Amino acid sequence: MVFILAPLAATTATYLAMDFGWVAKPAGIALPWTIPPIIGGYLATGGKISGAVMQLVNIGISLMIYYPFFKMWDKQKMIEENAAVESVEVMQAEEKTALKG
Repeated sequence: MVFILAPLAATTATYLAMDFGWVAKPAGIALPWTIPPIIGGYLATGGKISGAVMQLVNIGISLMIYYPFFKMWDKQKMIEENAAVESVEVMQAEEKTALKG
């Protein structure tokens, strides 16, 4: 879900920003895909800072969309981690009682 929603939101935001004239439209320059974000936006719009700013905005939009999913995953991993630690503690306690007895 997040892999569809984040690019869709970023694309929609960019389209609307260009349509309203807030961001310069691409200059038709073919850039390699390896150009880092922010720099690529600057170069693709023909050296306009608005392209770099739009990429920053898109990164922010994507972070806001990904964050709840990340927190949910983190919570699940924390539960698994706590269960593993608890089982190790139980095993250590059993070993101590077995050595004493």
